[in-house]
Amino acid sequence: MTIDYCHLHVHTEYSMLDGMGTTKQYAQRAAKLGFKYLGITDHGSIDGLIKFQKACLEHDIKPVLGCEMYIIPELEEEKKERVRGHICLFAKNQEGFANICRLLTFAHMEGFYYRPRITYETLLEHCKGLVITTACPLSFLRVYTDGKRFFGDLYDSIGEDLYCEIMPHNTNLQKGTNKLKIAMAKKYGCKVILTNDCHYVLKKHHRSQEVLLAIQRKASWNDPKRWKFDIRNMHLRSIKEMTKAIKEIGFYKKEYLTNTIEVAEKCSGFRIPKMKVRLPRVKEAPKGAKAEKKFILDLCKESYKRKWGIPIESRKDYYGRLMEEYNLITKKKFHRYLLIVWEFVKWCKENDISIGPNRGSAGGSLINYLLGITTIDPIKHKLIFSRFINEDRIDFPDIDIDFEHEKRHLVRKHLESVYGYKRVAGVSSFNRMKSKAIIKDVARVFDVPFKEVNEFTKFVEDNESHTGIQDAINKYEQPKEFAKKYPKVVRFAKSLEGQIKNYGKHAAAVVLSKSDIGTSGRCYLLKSKDGDANINWEKDDTEYVGLIKIDVLGLKQLSVLAEAKRLIKQNKNVHVDFDSIDLDDKEVFKDVTKGNTIGIFQFGTYASTELVKKMGIEEFRHLSDATALVRPGPAKSGMTSEYIRRKHGGKWEKKHKIYEEITKDTYGVIVYQEQVMEVISRIAGLHYSVADNIRKIIGKKRSAKEFKKYERQFIRGCKKTGPLKNGNHGIFTSFGPNLSEA
Repeated sequence: MTIDYCHLHVHTEYSMLDGMGTTKQYAQRAAKLGFKYLGITDHGSIDGLIKFQKACLEHDIKPVLGCEMYIIPELEEEKKERVRGHICLFAKNQEGFANICRLLTFAHMEGFYYRPRITYETLLEHCKGLVITTACPLSFLRVYTDGKRFFGDLYDSIGEDLYCEIMPHNTNLQKGTNKLKIAMAKKYGCKVILTNDCHYVLKKHHRSQEVLLAIQRKASWNDPKRWKFDIRNMHLRSIKEMTKAIKEIGFYKKEYLTNTIEVAEKCSGFRIPKMKVRLPRVKEAPKGAKAEKKFILDLCKESYKRKWGIPIESRKDYYGRLMEEYNLITKKKFHRYLLIVWEFVKWCKENDISIGPNRGSAGGSLINYLLGITTIDPIKHKLIFSRFINEDRIDFPDIDIDFEHEKRHLVRKHLESVYGYKRVAGVSSFNRMKSKAIIKDVARVFDVPFKEVNEFTKFVEDNESHTGIQDAINKYEQPKEFAKKYPKVVRFAKSLEGQIKNYGKHAAAVVLSKSDIGTSGRCYLLKSKDGDANINWEKDDTEYVGLIKIDVLGLKQLSVLAEAKRLIKQNKNVHVDFDSIDLDDKEVFKDVTKGNTIGIFQFGTYASTELVKKMGIEEFRHLSDATALVRPGPAKSGMTSEYIRRKHGGKWEKKHKIYEEITKDTYGVIVYQEQVMEVISRIAGLHYSVADNIRKIIGKKRSAKEFKKYERQFIRGCKKTGPLKNGNHGIFTSFGPNLSEA
């Protein structure tokens, strides 16, 4: 059955503390109701569009991508009134999407006053590629005396892409607004569409959304002046509900419903595409891709000769590894990215900004080591390049670099000075309502005594699935009693658990662009509390639109070390080079084993301190083992205790000659993801790129079902290598529980 209607005016959780419901929930509900199109119009933001697009396509729904913007006649320098008109914009094509991005950049960076605002003039300048509708009863048409004149200006600019929007709510305000909009449509020959201004998915959620508004305004439920909507039915109604509601208030015409399909068809062909990365050029490198590639190779060769005094070509192991990495990096076109990192790391070292030796997969690259991005020799320490980049990789690899905390802001300033401040921005994050916090927020709305709430939250654990409240009630008696006493509080808190609460800023991420970010058509810009510009997308969506995230991590311990270095130089006239410190200092190992770890990076926690005391640190490798073994995955699986037992003389059943060789330094226990890859590669004979794909399933805690597609080739490879003890191939299946967080 074809439904000649679709919802266009929808507010998801990205209309923060106003809209309720995830993009997935809306898409699922729309599919269940039989809709073939679905729009999204979050207030002053497009932050949910990529996730909304994905959710819709998964449910065979065509997404209509839009935004409800706040609009004012003009920006006033002296008198900035809080009154704001509303208007809905939908992208017909890439030009329309780019214009929405530009308008939102203006709204957040120049027009922000309580809310992000655009002006009549800016919209008229950037209205190409858009379908525009007149929004809710707070439409610019009704709010401003010159709203009708501006409507005429819009019609002159976009003609039949301008629609008058009416709604089926039974209030005098809505009925008056409907009359006005129908009259304007008749005057200009525009079409009328029927929308519902959805703020939640299901009808039963109207009270939860009301609680959300009370949290937003910090209001008590019993406050008679508490702000709330005068109407309920702001859910994703069925076509039957919409038809009935509009008939009841006397504004029914079938075309008002079918015109929504016209709008949808104009816009539903557009998708936000996965965009190509366009990085700025490093000025120190010569122009042209071929010259850049040669430049990076020359830098590596010169670096090796400085370190060892001989050409790298004279060392087959190092030269072979260099060329293997170089060929893959240049094939993947990652060379400019590495040059950008090389440039600002070099600048930091030249300007007395301490940086760490580097952590994570980047340490497996010899090129990173020779460029000075990392300070750990991956060949000496048996680190695998495929963990950083493998044949199957299409996205840019992460390079996590620690900078001394007190000077981290200088790195961003440097990037802005080199590439232009309009081409550098931070990355947004979205703070979600965690279990502990939301139960407190809802309890405050309903005036529950703080003491009782505090007693309840002692049993609540925040988790990624946002089920902490119910988990506590299921496990413990005291939370059960609280739930019986305050069922309404618990019910509303559970319904809001995990919803977005507000914007945040990614702690370390910075993006670079070849062109001005705010006008690139990839995103919009907004200001963070510290005044810096951020893009609107969070991490994963940033990569989707082709903006590369570079993590500039601040580390307080580096600031402490930098100050210690300065004081030693000042008082003892001794220069300390951290990269050349002896890593085999027995006195340090004794001190750490005693538990004197306060202030030591990654060893200052209670769990880390107890672990090194139980292990007994006798060499530097044991410290490295401890950083992996202290994580929840290895600890909960029993791997950590098994390591300690074996280290202190405990015996174990040997599994396979090659396996034991790979794990001999860790007592037959797989501690590192590199060991996982070595086992897969050497025992099963699989390529490192396949080994890395399996490693990612483990490291990123994906479903164990994903192992299935590799199991047959793993077993086949093992048979070629030679039988495991007792014919058991359980090494493969044991990775998951042992290494879920290693």
